[in-house]
Amino acid sequence: MNTGDTGAERARRAAQLHQTASAQAKLHRLERAIPLWGEALGLDPENVDVLVGLGNALGAVGEREKATELAERACQLADKKAPPGRAEPWLLLGNLAFDGGDIQTALEAYMLAEQRAADDVTQQAVMAAMARAYLQIEAFEKAEEALKRCGDDVIAELLRGHVFAALYRLDEARAAFTRAGEKDPDHPEPYKQLAVLLAASDRTLARELAQHALLLAPNDGETKALLDALTA
Repeated sequence: MNTGDTGAERARRAAQLHQTASAQAKLHRLERAIPLWGEALGLDPENVDVLVGLGNALGAVGEREKATELAERACQLADKKAPPGRAEPWLLLGNLAFDGGDIQTALEAYMLAEQRAADDVTQQAVMAAMARAYLQIEAFEKAEEALKRCGDDVIAELLRGHVFAALYRLDEARAAFTRAGEKDPDHPEPYKQLAVLLAASDRTLARELAQHALLLAPNDGETKALLDALTA
């Protein structure tokens, strides 16, 4: 072994690879990011950031079983290294369970993530994920309570809109979807959800909103079907 290839040096190289992989992932280049994280993991198998990064990437490309193994390992390592651990591995584990349709396991993981959230940004991400899970099982009041501890980004506002709509608080739903669109005018979902909400009361405006959503996301089958229904 190269005498300069110490544990500290391997950890440093792994951290650099993690940063590069994270940058590629932000650009939606997972085919480049995944090998970089794999190399980093070979250098530093107990790096929680690398485990979480690779787990998120593998989950995004459909390799949920491998991603879950990495998430569970990250949870164990984080809890062992720095009790009470870190929220990110548990959030990943919850998201993977949610994607697999296991909402109860997802909620259990989110609750453990909540206990470990070290800052407001992380806690808000956890509560948004928890609200999404509650919304999935139609526990609307619990979803609304979780959303009180979220921020006001696009995802949180969209979730609020869905919860308010489910509770037939339509004015609040419309306001939440409108805020989401104002925060990110290039996000198609606020326009689509407003179109759904307004379909019965203002068909012309709903059609215009659906057309705009389709312009932003031309391959969205749901929006196409919605626009067809509004045009018929």
